[in-house]
Amino acid sequence: MFCCGVKDGAIHQVLDEKCTQKFEIGTSLSQLVMLSGKKAFFAGVNSENKPGSIQTILYPNWAKLSETQLHSAGVTRMCITFEHTFLFSASLDGTIAYLQIHDKDPRKKEISILNAQTTSEIMIPRAKRDNLIKYINELRTQIEIHKTSRQRI
Repeated sequence: MFCCGVKDGAIHQVLDEKCTQKFEIGTSLSQLVMLSGKKAFFAGVNSENKPGSIQTILYPNWAKLSETQLHSAGVTRMCITFEHTFLFSASLDGTIAYLQIHDKDPRKKEISILNAQTTSEIMIPRAKRDNLIKYINELRTQIEIHKTSRQRI
């Protein structure tokens, strides 16, 4: 398993709950996604001088292949599509961006529905969320009024 350090600018390899290796990247990272075949990482940058960029880091030699500026604020989430053809990223600036992944060494990808990873988070506009919260609170109030009126009978 790999994880990124927000403050130390490194990628850590973790085995048996212990950090076994540390790879210096030199910038603050907030998200880390591995490409299929364990050939490369995509790292979301969250540093003050380059917020919102995505770095492509080759694995296992840890060479930085490219860096693309996609957002004006730090990267908060990244996800590779099921077919490993697109990288999506979300940012504190409220934008969602995507990059097309071109694999120079294409291999037959074994795609299994059972191994698909899904997220429990969904994104909706803030105004819609606020309206839903207001509606939920109104329903709760109506339930309480109904409960108290039934107790009086």
